[in-house]
Amino acid sequence: MAGKFYGNNFEFKFIGPTSLRFKTSEEVIEYNRPHLLVRNIMTNNPFVELTGELRFKNEKLKIKAEVVFKGEGTAFTGNIY
Repeated sequence: MAGKFYGNNFEFKFIGPTSLRFKTSEEVIEYNRPHLLVRNIMTNNPFVELTGELRFKNEKLKIKAEVVFKGEGTAFTGNIY
């Protein structure tokens, strides 16, 4: 994870995929996390904004999903394939 502070905002960038393994089914779900922005830290009105792509992948079941966060509020789109 990498982070930057911009005076009134803080940005977290998660580097690389994360894996989640289920012991009972031997399934592995791999996912990439979107960027996380914490805005208005100094003004007593902070809020969290997600930007970028959130991707899930299960190789055993051949399932993929993608959610794209647009920022500037809570707008997002998604696909499952």
